[in-house]
Amino acid sequence: MGRAIVSLGSNLGDRKDMLKQALERISFSNKILSISEIYETYPRAGDGRDPYLNCCIELETDMNSFQLMQFLKETERQLTDTQDNERFNYSSIDCDLIAFELEVIMTPQLTLPHPDAYSRAFVMIPLSEIKPDWNHPILNKNAKDLAHDVYWPGWGTFFAHGKTLLDF
Repeated sequence: MGRAIVSLGSNLGDRKDMLKQALERISFSNKILSISEIYETYPRAGDGRDPYLNCCIELETDMNSFQLMQFLKETERQLTDTQDNERFNYSSIDCDLIAFELEVIMTPQLTLPHPDAYSRAFVMIPLSEIKPDWNHPILNKNAKDLAHDVYWPGWGTFFAHGKTLLDF
């Protein structure tokens, strides 16, 4: 059994329902250990996209990191409305594998830890909520410090304070 950290995000349609459906599918094959609160986050670049709902989960799985990544991509494909994907050129749900155990992998198929996670407030802040002492194996910094590094005013807010999707 391995432990993994996954980031979930949605900015199309019923965003909360998208997160809920992704979590339900993920929990069919994996044990959810913890989940952050849901955050409503805003694109920093002002690219015109709607606000996202984001959260991070820690899970336990029998899959290896490559299998888990493929499972998450298949979950995205199953939940993404093809018409929306073609029209907006992005998906209804993102399921990103942030870390798997302490693995450091750099292949064309998979890079762990996720190469951009440490620079994204919408990943690091929810991650620091559930695993503040998680240590980035390359940067040798914990999630709490990385979250502090990427915080910027206006990055986001609690979507439903005190609520998570654990009770789906």
